[in-house]
Amino acid sequence: MAGYVPVWFYNVMSLRLIAALEDLGVTELIIGRRRHTFLQDESLWTWGEQICGRPHVCYHFGSMTEGTTTPGMGSDIDTLCCEESVNIMSGRPDWKRGKVNLLMVKHATCSPQHYRLHGIRPDLPLPLTFPIDEFDVMDADGIIYMSNQAVGTIIRQIAAYVNMPYVNAGPSHSISEMFDFVHAYRCETLPVECESWFTRPRHGIWPTQEMLQTARELGCFLIPDGHCDSEYRSLEWRVSPSLIERHLMFSMHLIHMHCYVTIKLLKKDIINPYLNGDGKLTSFHCKTALFYAREQLSSEM
Repeated sequence: MAGYVPVWFYNVMSLRLIAALEDLGVTELIIGRRRHTFLQDESLWTWGEQICGRPHVCYHFGSMTEGTTTPGMGSDIDTLCCEESVNIMSGRPDWKRGKVNLLMVKHATCSPQHYRLHGIRPDLPLPLTFPIDEFDVMDADGIIYMSNQAVGTIIRQIAAYVNMPYVNAGPSHSISEMFDFVHAYRCETLPVECESWFTRPRHGIWPTQEMLQTARELGCFLIPDGHCDSEYRSLEWRVSPSLIERHLMFSMHLIHMHCYVTIKLLKKDIINPYLNGDGKLTSFHCKTALFYAREQLSSEM
């Protein structure tokens, strides 16, 4: 029969693909070593920041930490630095005396999954009435919001001082193309956008209730990244559940990692060369597809 492909062909090709991926380092041993190395490194980085008197907690995210990169893929190191001295409020009861308090505000102009950060006084749970630094912005109604331009401005000045290139990609600011550095604040409570992920119906057995409970405790961040089409892009902060995403990736079995790396290789070498500009697929698209596919699998699979 024309076009007929026997079942054994797919079995043989699957085994050959797995062998090729293992030659590239997609094995339980290499994945485990990558994860251990970068988790140790983020602890050392955090200790270094705190020894220098900076109340930061650092995290590594992305393919290097997940162990989903291969030689030639050109993966960079994604680092998120969370400033723990800032208190992010979802409501007035979250106010803390003596801290920098920023209230999450869902302004009418805010894009989906984005908020503005409204400055609140450290001595009383009342709004600021005047800007306290150069990155605070007062709108037409006299409300003080924190701009998301601070870190980008500082990194740009450092790059000019040390005569290094300034590299900017979305919320990331760096002086090297090998590193993506993102400054963030931790949300005290989960935003509505995250709550809907925990409560929506699922057909499979993944993620388990224990995983969901752990994910809820991990929380999420606000990163300085306004929506590309927003008129007030410099005032918007995007919700980022990076720790939850990493927790889900760490629960994947080796066969899931094989699927994910294969999709990333197809994206890089076959699909994206035919796409232009913002239409290109990213690893985030691949990862989201993997999560949805895993949720649909029954216990027998």
